[in-house]
Amino acid sequence: MAKSKKKPAAQADDTPNPLPKAPETAETEVSPLIGTLNETSLHAALKKYIEPDESCHEIRLCGSVADIYSERYGVVEVQTKGLYRLKNKLERFLPEHPVQVIYPAAVEKHVFWIDPKNGELSGGRRSPGRASRFTLWRELPGLEDYLGRPGFSLTIMLLAWDEYKLLDGYGPDRKRRCSRVDRVLKGIVEECTVCEPADLFQLIPEGLVEGFTSKDFAKAAHIRPDAAQNALRILHNHRFVARIGRDKRGYRYKIMEGVPKT
Repeated sequence: MAKSKKKPAAQADDTPNPLPKAPETAETEVSPLIGTLNETSLHAALKKYIEPDESCHEIRLCGSVADIYSERYGVVEVQTKGLYRLKNKLERFLPEHPVQVIYPAAVEKHVFWIDPKNGELSGGRRSPGRASRFTLWRELPGLEDYLGRPGFSLTIMLLAWDEYKLLDGYGPDRKRRCSRVDRVLKGIVEECTVCEPADLFQLIPEGLVEGFTSKDFAKAAHIRPDAAQNALRILHNHRFVARIGRDKRGYRYKIMEGVPKT
């Protein structure tokens, strides 16, 4: 699918300025301080990348606390999961300030293990999971109602990071239901932003033929079936896809005319 048109930069009281463009490999200087901070090293590094001036971090505003607030960007909130939890903050911030929500996802992740008995570090294996812009469908339903609202934008940042876990879980290897203690940013690979419903076009994968199902969508986008169902519900609500029938596999869809194609 062709990418949707990007909105031009607006004034600070309307739409937030775009984030700094991500280089192909944006290395950071954050050291892996395991378990010593209330926020993860990943969260702290992203705030520093977006706004190097730390006086703009953790700002009390509108009866809440913003991860970042500056005249350049407005409010920026970094949330690794559960985007729906930001609704209360958005209701406080948006009437007064533009808000950019940043959703980090791992396109490359290496997992390290820490033995709590002696502090020994092991592992470093690359995790098989690989995020893409389509991963945004996992969390988008939580903030769907804000698409098109003045000042709102949602960006998925595709990152490389190292993850540190304690060997304090169950099973012979002590890895089941273990504790994750930190994530350390290694690089910023790509960004994808949606502000309004038209931007959802860039979240429709290529290769879908008329009569496709949610299972076909999930396969084309490399996402879980429940995320594909979320995607098609939202796309159907905004009339970007139409239901053209139903069989034992579920609804069958087609992409509506006028949706950009590659």
